[in-house]
Amino acid sequence: MHENKIRNRFMLPSILILVLVLSLISGIFFVRSSLLKMTVDERSNQLEEMVLQIESNLDSGLQTHWNLTEGLNKAIQGKHYENIDDLYADIARLEDVFCLDMYGARVMLL
Repeated sequence: MHENKIRNRFMLPSILILVLVLSLISGIFFVRSSLLKMTVDERSNQLEEMVLQIESNLDSGLQTHWNLTEGLNKAIQGKHYENIDDLYADIARLEDVFCLDMYGARVMLL
């Protein structure tokens, strides 16, 4: 009888401790999964923003180069050169006029 009283006396606190530990463990897993989901969502949004910025920069850069190409085409349209030195001189002049060194571009005659 004495052992039953001791067992009953410790039964309620041990059950409460067990419930508390289980609640703590499930809370830790819930918080961890929530943080992982939020991190994945945030990184996905950051990657989408980076892709949009890269696309915008590429479009801008390509448009600049197409504008330069169109300007060079108009500047050289219909010209005939007597010798190779005149051609080289005109290419050098066009590179200076269009500031191609700023873009890392070079004029090549094909």
